[in-house]
Amino acid sequence: LKRIVALKFLPEQISLDKNAKERFMVEARSAAGLNHPNIATIYAIEEEDGTLFIVMEYVDGNTLKHKMETDPVMLPDVFDLAKQIAEGLHEAHKQGVTHRDIKPSNIMITSAGTAKIMDFGLAKIAENPLITREGTTLGTAAYMSPEQARGEKVDHRTDIWSFGVVLYEVMCGQRPFKGEYEQAVLYSIMNTEPEPLSEKLEGLPEGTDTFFAKIFRKDPHERVRTFKEIIEDMGKLKEGTSQVVSTIRSVIKTKTDSKSTHITVKLERSISKKALYAVSAAVVAVAIAGYFLISPLIQGGGTDEIDSIAILPFLNQSGAEEAEYLSDGIPESIISSLQKLKGIKVISFNSLLKKYKGLELPEAVEVGAEFNVKAAALGRLTLAGDDITVSIEIVDTRDNSVLFSDRYIKKITDLIALQDEIAGDVLENLSAALTGEEQRETIKLTVTDPEAYRNMLLANQFVSKRTPDDFYRALEYLDRAIEIDPGYAMAYALKSIIYSLLPVYELTYSEDHVQNAKLAADKALDLEPGLSDAYTASGLIYLNEWNWEQAITNTEKAIELNANNASAYNLLGWIKLSLRDFQESKVLLEKTLELDPLNIAANRGLGTTYHFLEDYDNALVYINKSIELHPKGIFSLTDIFGFYMSTDQFKEAAETQRELFTIAGITEAESVFDEM
Repeated sequence: LKRIVALKFLPEQISLDKNAKERFMVEARSAAGLNHPNIATIYAIEEEDGTLFIVMEYVDGNTLKHKMETDPVMLPDVFDLAKQIAEGLHEAHKQGVTHRDIKPSNIMITSAGTAKIMDFGLAKIAENPLITREGTTLGTAAYMSPEQARGEKVDHRTDIWSFGVVLYEVMCGQRPFKGEYEQAVLYSIMNTEPEPLSEKLEGLPEGTDTFFAKIFRKDPHERVRTFKEIIEDMGKLKEGTSQVVSTIRSVIKTKTDSKSTHITVKLERSISKKALYAVSAAVVAVAIAGYFLISPLIQGGGTDEIDSIAILPFLNQSGAEEAEYLSDGIPESIISSLQKLKGIKVISFNSLLKKYKGLELPEAVEVGAEFNVKAAALGRLTLAGDDITVSIEIVDTRDNSVLFSDRYIKKITDLIALQDEIAGDVLENLSAALTGEEQRETIKLTVTDPEAYRNMLLANQFVSKRTPDDFYRALEYLDRAIEIDPGYAMAYALKSIIYSLLPVYELTYSEDHVQNAKLAADKALDLEPGLSDAYTASGLIYLNEWNWEQAITNTEKAIELNANNASAYNLLGWIKLSLRDFQESKVLLEKTLELDPLNIAANRGLGTTYHFLEDYDNALVYINKSIELHPKGIFSLTDIFGFYMSTDQFKEAAETQRELFTIAGITEAESVFDEM
């Protein structure tokens, strides 16, 4: 299937011991039935030359053990990470599968911050005395539950204990049960109580010690029963932690006024783990830092502002074809939402899709160099049944430092909430924009029905393919969206644009298409008078009618409503080009390419503009760029044909004409060169 997998080879003794082998196969089959974003998937069990091995999901990242040693997890991130691990274990327990060997080295953390639990089902084979005697036990004494340490039969509650040990260690850097050798550790597990975290760390959320006390009950019957309860308790603890961070933020904002947002993020990332826990000391320290360190930055002009971003297509980690429209549609919707805000440069999704679709996520610095932005949003998406999981990082393209990362788990019916939540979080990490509830309201989707929104995402997927057949498929989904939500203005606007483009792509005029375009644009404007895309659609209609004045008025209105509307800049640039206002068309088309560098039409328009301005070197650069983006594009080849003719390059013109004839399916035709 051309996917990278990981192979895990098992100890030779398992293959030699019939009982151990049978026990392993039973466990492995149960583990292979688990399907959850926080569990590494098992694909197959194989045997080669008497050696058993597991074929499993390859996880690109490092173990939690490595992360703890090199990049300690800070509050409140620790609860986000713990929640992922708990959710994976909760799913396994619902399926009747117990891990038995939860420890930091069995938990992988991907580059996007997603936790993946490894080695389900492997611990049980360690119960074989032969394997233990040979020193290949898979368990680690420090994370064993008391019943496991005593050699008793264990159930899912042993995972709850081990999870508590891991979380305790992540939070304070020390294990709760200690000993200089294995038997001493086991004695501690069975007979002593751990030191309360509140005695190790200051400023912990209220209830932290009680939370761990419920997990570390020696008697499994008295222990907290399920991970569902643990997740609920951690949610309450995180709320208390968020109050700590909010207090710190408020002090910084007091000292930094309107420039606070980005600097707050930077300072939070630089605060030491100990300082963050020590609430009172941290607030005072940050207040002082705000006065002496932040003020000079503001006086210097805010050179570190994050005022531009590229949001790439999400990587479809599930590999499911039905998830493709989500991996493209959600980031495109987020871009459309953020484009409404002034003071932020947001790269058009069109170029990002052309550049990165179907590829592994690039380094942020590469994105910055390609699109001239200071931040890149890199996301990964998994679709499992009705559950959507999105992990996203906002990365500074200048040094690859992570400004923000989070993970979202929603049902397919919560698509609108998912988009709004991610868009709001991205907004809060862009320092050029004012944050707050008002801004979040500005970027919220206007659609109210999740099924209508889903159909819009599916329509966008087909629009991006830019063929007549795909345009008609898109129209089918838009009609469904409108049927579900008759007030969906954006669906009408996109419908109008498609009907205006169809005659261009079909090379056939249709009065029906013209009328449908008008009706849809009028409806969009009636439903949402402030919708930039509706004015773009209307401007395109007026252009097709040669009504230059009204086309200019409506397109300028589209830009006024959305300073990041690359389509509107492109349209206005072509209008000015048609009116032979070459200086103006140059400015507008350059602005288009700033927002949408891989826009074929804008490259064509700029090439034509330079051609008319007799700047032949630049003309050739942009015309060739449009051909590079669409090698068989009739319009781009026609542009280069005209260029060759006007510059007396007849040999090249003849070759281009033959290529055009081939694409158009013309086998017999007289050429202007036949007489030459």
